[in-house]
Amino acid sequence: MKNLKTRRLIYIVLSVIALVLNALPIVIKENAALSKYSIIYIAFALCSVVYAVIAFIFKDKGNLFVAGKYWFYRALSLSFSENKNKDDEEYKKEFELSAFIYCVTIPTYITFAFFASSFYSAFSNAIKWTIFRLIAMMVVVIIPPIIKKIAENTQQRKKDQADKKEQERRESMGKWK
Repeated sequence: MKNLKTRRLIYIVLSVIALVLNALPIVIKENAALSKYSIIYIAFALCSVVYAVIAFIFKDKGNLFVAGKYWFYRALSLSFSENKNKDDEEYKKEFELSAFIYCVTIPTYITFAFFASSFYSAFSNAIKWTIFRLIAMMVVVIIPPIIKKIAENTQQRKKDQADKKEQERRESMGKWK
């Protein structure tokens, strides 16, 4: 329980820091203003908020923030279970982390909106930020289980080799007697 409160406190502190860092360029820069091209960033931000709300509503069905995660696992040919228990502590941690990363990056669209200068640059920057957010979320949420699974496989392989050697030793001792 204490771990959950500590984790949420860390998320809150990091969210406040991210909001301050997003507001800082708007306050410091003199030419920060909304333009007709700012609507692109605002649309991306609104769509992100709607998607986040949908993901929170359906969090019992699965983690929609990393919807492509299981495809990625299969592409790496690792045997991860798709049917995770949604009450599992590991799933809750994964959901909280992916939700945090997704939601903490939304205000950046608003910061970008104050500096939009042309349609193509605004649109391409919004797409780039969306792709960066997706990649960051996938790396942070997917890489630790992959490393954990590789470590477990390595430990299991070592244990199997030790058991095999022990069995061979027992068999050889039985033959000598």
